[in-house]
Amino acid sequence: MRAAQNSGPRAPAEGFHRRSLGVQRAAVRGNFGRMKPKVYRDPHRAKILWGGIILAVVVLGFFVWATLYLDSSNKSSGAFTGKIVAMEFTPQPAQEITVGSGGLQSTRIEGEYLLKVQTPDGSRVFNVWVDKSAYDAVKVGDDYFVVPTP
Repeated sequence: MRAAQNSGPRAPAEGFHRRSLGVQRAAVRGNFGRMKPKVYRDPHRAKILWGGIILAVVVLGFFVWATLYLDSSNKSSGAFTGKIVAMEFTPQPAQEITVGSGGLQSTRIEGEYLLKVQTPDGSRVFNVWVDKSAYDAVKVGDDYFVVPTP
């Protein structure tokens, strides 16, 4: 008797229609009948694009401003070419010993070489310590380029 009940097509349930079955299957697949999917454009795309362009212009402008500012600060660094008014040598017979990766190294120091350079307007005299080769290359009255330390 059970076998007789399972054979053959089943009768549809009360309130069941073929059309509702199609909608259910379409809903499972993500397609609701013949409706076409709507495509929404991103309204913020233009804002993002213009924001990026404005940000790039601001960053580029900052680099240009910084370059011009740094360039102008070099011009006002106080460097000048003045006249050597005196040359002094202070003997200091000493030996400098350096400890490094190569071991001990000693250097004989003869002394300090000092040039006194006067500003072009004559208001100040700067002391410039130099090495022996620079000291031997100049004489009193020569022009000498000086960058004073702050």
